[in-house]
Amino acid sequence: MTRKEEYHCAMLAIYRSGRDFIKSSRMFYGLKFEVLCNSYIILFDEILYCAFLDDFITLDDFKELSKYADKLTRYLRECLE
Repeated sequence: MTRKEEYHCAMLAIYRSGRDFIKSSRMFYGLKFEVLCNSYIILFDEILYCAFLDDFITLDDFKELSKYADKLTRYLRECLE
């Protein structure tokens, strides 16, 4: 597994847990979903920052990871609707 794939898998795992938590929170806790969603988006940003500093990630890899994080962010925001 390449380093880019590791970052990709980490973001996907965070997305899945975030999506499930937001959906279950809607039913049980009545929490503010925007706050929950934003906390997961911040995690995506932190992972991207780590990837940016990683010597084994090329600029093209970083651009792909950034696009993937944007896509997952859109999907998480769709959970709010």
